[in-house]
Amino acid sequence: MPAAGVAEEKAALRVRFRALRRALSGEEREALSRAAGAHLAACGAWAKAKVVGLYVAVRGETDCSFLFRSALEQGKTVLLPLIEARETSGFYPERSGGNSGTHGPRAAQAMRLVPCAGPEHLRVGAFGIPEPPTPAYGEEDDPVPDLSVVPGTAFDRAGYRLGQGGGFYDRLLARPAYADVVTVGFCYAFQVRDEVPKENFDMPLRALCTEDGVLWIRP
Repeated sequence: MPAAGVAEEKAALRVRFRALRRALSGEEREALSRAAGAHLAACGAWAKAKVVGLYVAVRGETDCSFLFRSALEQGKTVLLPLIEARETSGFYPERSGGNSGTHGPRAAQAMRLVPCAGPEHLRVGAFGIPEPPTPAYGEEDDPVPDLSVVPGTAFDRAGYRLGQGGGFYDRLLARPAYADVVTVGFCYAFQVRDEVPKENFDMPLRALCTEDGVLWIRP
């Protein structure tokens, strides 16, 4: 399918699945999120992980709060996304539904996963999403999680995900340091499809976790 067609399909799916998430009541979101979190917390990969990547749920996403609390109680290091602006030069790749590529210096945004000792340390950051404070060290010293929980608007049974369109997670997971990270898509069961549209930069995940359980896709 031409790139324009993929972009249109992705945009339509985002609208559809965001609406489905919004249709859930607060009680439904809490119950489904807690059930999904309990499934993941009961699996061996979670038990073995000393460092876990999580996220702060917004706009009806499956909530990681249960996992955040569990991780801290178990003495795990919790990493959360931090979006930073940085200056780049040359060509900044275009993504479907995102910003167009340009030549020359421009301000770009990139995502790091950085430690957070608890929800009381969060502050409102990029896109209105609560973020941990910027650490004193540089990105090159960021810890790498053993297991990383990844949000999205839709997922397929091959492990591909439809994100928000900014490519933050795809660029993060494409780093060589993340080659052995156990990546888990965290979502409601209705967000899992037989297939989602994908492009060559989309990074597949190793597992999906919903209120129905954990689906392991690749080792």
